[in-house]
Formats: sequence, C-alpha cells, structure tokens
Amino acid sequence: MRRLTSGSDRSDKVLFPLLSATVLLGISATAAHNVFGGGYDYRETVSVWFRGVFTLQPHPAAVADAPLLFQLHAVTACLLFAAWPFTRLVHVWSVPFGYLFRPYLVYRRRAATPAPVVDHTPASEAPVRRAA
Repeated sequence: MRRLTSGSDRSDKVLFPLLSATVLLGISATAAHNVFGGGYDYRETVSVWFRGVFTLQPHPAAVADAPLLFQLHAVTACLLFAAWPFTRLVHVWSVPFGYLFRPYLVYRRRAATPAPVVDHTPASEAPVRRAA
C-alpha cells in the first residue's frame, strides 16, 4: 500500500473521491429515476442550466425542481471542474504531438567494458597461424 501512496499527492486524495462521487451520483441518478423510477428528462432542466453556466447565463430555476440526485451530481461536477487545473487532470489537455515527429531513439547498453568483438569469418578463410 505504501508503494501506491508514494506516487500520490494531496490533490489526488481529493480528486479520486470527488471523481468517484460525480460518476456514482450520475449513474445512481439515472438508474433511480430512469431505470427503476417513473422517468425524468434531465435534458429539459439540468441540461438547460448547465448550458447556461457555460454561456455565463445560468438559469437557476431550471435546476431548482430537479431531483436531489441530479442536483448533487451537478454540484460535484462543478467542484470537479473547479479542481481540474490544480490536479493531474490538467494533463488531459496536453496532446503529445512531438512524439509523432521525434527521431527514432537508439538505446545502447551501459557497460563498464566494451562488448566482446565476435569474428564472423568462416574457419576456411581465417588466417593460418604458423608455429615459430
């Protein structure tokens, strides 16, 4: 367990529960209201509010009548977006285009002594040693 937490920092310890809560609240809201319940069309309320948040013209009345699970899901999603730049999620926006055009890397062995030279000359062509 120590090996797993050694690569984590404080932002990970906040991010993972927040990300999990957002996903689980979204799944449970959909399951509770649309699979097992009578159905709820969030596209007429929550989506209108969310689109308004992005265009800087939110309609709070649109989300006020939404079921509690959808409201909690929206709140955790907003918290996730607020925490995004301060966590490792910021790396999702960096596309490594440099990898497509970088030169091929040649890895060499790091040895204290050079590798032995192998003579691939056939025995019939090898020079003849004469005894002195």
